[in-house]
Amino acid sequence: MDTDFIQKAIQNTLDHPANNLSSTSKDLLGTCINQLKINTEPRVFLINYDKNSGTFDNLHNPSDDDFMTEAELQGTVFTLEGFVKNFNMSYSEINQETDSIRIIHVPVSLPV
Repeated sequence: MDTDFIQKAIQNTLDHPANNLSSTSKDLLGTCINQLKINTEPRVFLINYDKNSGTFDNLHNPSDDDFMTEAELQGTVFTLEGFVKNFNMSYSEINQETDSIRIIHVPVSLPV
């Protein structure tokens, strides 16, 4: 899900001069924007194509979902900070020769 696009669409709806939204609707849309900002954070997904488990059909351009699934199977999902730390420490499982990387914003749970 492209949360930036959704945030912009909601903001455009709020800002449009011809809308007749009630203040409650505007508040609800504002809350939606804030939830989209709060509920995602970047994760680094790393896959080694040599270890591909066959979770995706298009080897050269897998979907984000397939890429995330494969990285989870390979055990190579990092927070952004964790990836930087491990990469700079020459983490043995990160191989620039064979690995492919994607940084994807994923939903995270809010404290209850």
